[in-house]
Amino acid sequence: MYDITVADICCMLSGRMGTEQMFHVLRIPWCCSCALDSWFSTNLFYITLAQATQYTAPKQSETEMASGKAFNQFLVLPVLLMNCLVLLGHCEPQNTEEGDDLLTAACKHTLHFQVCISSLGSVPGSKKSHPKELAEIAINVSTKYAKETLSYVYELKSSSANNDSYNNNSNIYVSRCLSDCADEYSEAIENLQDSAKALGNGEYEEVDTLVSAAMSDAETCEDGFKDLLSDDDNDSTFPLTDHNRYFSELCSNALAITKLLVY
Repeated sequence: MYDITVADICCMLSGRMGTEQMFHVLRIPWCCSCALDSWFSTNLFYITLAQATQYTAPKQSETEMASGKAFNQFLVLPVLLMNCLVLLGHCEPQNTEEGDDLLTAACKHTLHFQVCISSLGSVPGSKKSHPKELAEIAINVSTKYAKETLSYVYELKSSSANNDSYNNNSNIYVSRCLSDCADEYSEAIENLQDSAKALGNGEYEEVDTLVSAAMSDAETCEDGFKDLLSDDDNDSTFPLTDHNRYFSELCSNALAITKLLVY
């Protein structure tokens, strides 16, 4: 069940393994309250013993050094591993109410909880996903909706050119806005696709920058319509207002979940 190697444990002890990677290797749920500092304190004797086998006898022969490493691997490290597995058995959720799944716990950190639950909850396995997986799902959901919105923009442009669904003045402005929005959403899709790559590389600040840029693209789409309207057309309704708002909420949730990986 726990596919942990001696090398993994050595990386943990030496500090070369980050917290997120450590949680992944140990299969520790991200919302656990069990402090790793407590674990290291409890096993300080074994950690010291493991280090002592390497440094207390600098003039050892190669045979003696090999013997010391064998002792380190087959006696000390297994004890640490067993204690770590016991820790997992007593691990309790953190910052979640009793019965919360991982998705609900993550969505509580967003500004748009219901949107988070409904949009991510429809993805199979999301309720048991690690925060990084949830962040990936959130970005993918945002990208999918951006593509759907772009297709809708093209449909509106086509129908606007073929009929008089808007009054004469508004039709001119809306058509111009739709062309601008098509460019904005195309750029938003590129930003989100790049953010997915950055997430995979652990570049969380870059993810923040790119997803924020995608949100700005939707805002520019909406603002462009307001700027192009003349004083006589203030009562006109832009057909993408609801799409822009929902897309911004999806991106906002993706940002909030990504921040869980940093703090």
